[in-house]
Amino acid sequence: MNWTPEAIKEAEDLYATHSAKYIAAHFNVSHDDMRQAFSRYGIKDPKSTTLECDRQRALRYRVQYRWTEYEIAEQLDRSPNWVTRTLSRAFRAMRTRLRVVYRRACVQLRLFSEAAQLSLFEEPVMSMAA
Repeated sequence: MNWTPEAIKEAEDLYATHSAKYIAAHFNVSHDDMRQAFSRYGIKDPKSTTLECDRQRALRYRVQYRWTEYEIAEQLDRSPNWVTRTLSRAFRAMRTRLRVVYRRACVQLRLFSEAAQLSLFEEPVMSMAA
């Protein structure tokens, strides 16, 4: 697609409230082509704040690459205390979600095992029709 200045401005305005997929559908181009155009013309996602991006990067560096807090702080140009606080909050939220999922799974397993025990110990009823 030929990107005229008007189309670029419209795409940039839409990007403030919509996703790249929505904008791609609006211009009848593929999502990859839309992302390429954003990159080519230097259009950044205004919905992603630097702080939120740094939080996500810190978590990814810690989990995927097993970096220390000091390595992450140096990479993101943040203080080690900020990195430690951010990671502890993120992992606390993850632990809470995992506990909820674990409890639900335990309840389901207990219900399943009770149902299995009931069906195992019941005597089969045979009909006497002959």
